[in-house]
Amino acid sequence: MQTAPRRGAEQANRWMPLDAVTLPTSDARRVAMLDRIRDEIAKRRSTMAPREIDRVLTAMNQIARDMFVGKQARLSAYLPVSLDIGYEQTISDAYIVAVMTAAAKLPDGANVLDIGTGSGYQAAVLSKLAKKVTSIEIVPQLARKAKKRLHHLGYDNVSVMTGDGYLGWPPSAPFDAIIVAAGGRSVPTPLIDQLKIGGRLIIPIGSTAADEQLYMLTKVADGTIVTCSMGRAIFVPMTGQAGQAAGPKPGSDNRSVPSCYDGDVT
Repeated sequence: MQTAPRRGAEQANRWMPLDAVTLPTSDARRVAMLDRIRDEIAKRRSTMAPREIDRVLTAMNQIARDMFVGKQARLSAYLPVSLDIGYEQTISDAYIVAVMTAAAKLPDGANVLDIGTGSGYQAAVLSKLAKKVTSIEIVPQLARKAKKRLHHLGYDNVSVMTGDGYLGWPPSAPFDAIIVAAGGRSVPTPLIDQLKIGGRLIIPIGSTAADEQLYMLTKVADGTIVTCSMGRAIFVPMTGQAGQAAGPKPGSDNRSVPSCYDGDVT
């Protein structure tokens, strides 16, 4: 879940016009948000697959994002900023949700792990594209609220668990994709172990927030990991065992990490 609201506000001023909050209905604001996500991705001139972007944006068009924030923030739900949801956590801006989900390249019938449930928006997006979604939230109060919200809204293929996302969720493994919405200093080894062959782990990693990047790790046929970078990112920190554990760090072997898409998309 992204943080740094000041950075988000600057982003909004740069490419999101004020009609994002003045359009008369939430449906109109959602369409405007999706149009601008598509435009922003196009501006990057990346090699991210258009088919995956289309799939994700189609799914996002079916989800009322304003139902995943507090009443006082609903007019801001379609702005490209992270929004506070309490307990020092945020709902990631919709653009980063879109590119992370597209990068996962979910196969038909996918089994997905979502780490950092927050308000449940990322899990809701994944539910439209996957057969089964397991979502882990370390803050018990947020987990309870998200579980109730997702059930009420009809996302019945999502299971919300309270736990430490660093450890993944072995009972539901292996996963076709794991999406992590919190930054760490190294890649959690349990998450790599819980990936299927061909599975993808999308995770922000950096020794500090200033050097954090969003990485995609793919487990190939022999069980080794191929890593690439989607670009710079700033997320709230992963807590729990992530604060003490040591694991692999992309680029720590002095080899540069290649771009996933011939250019940053974050």
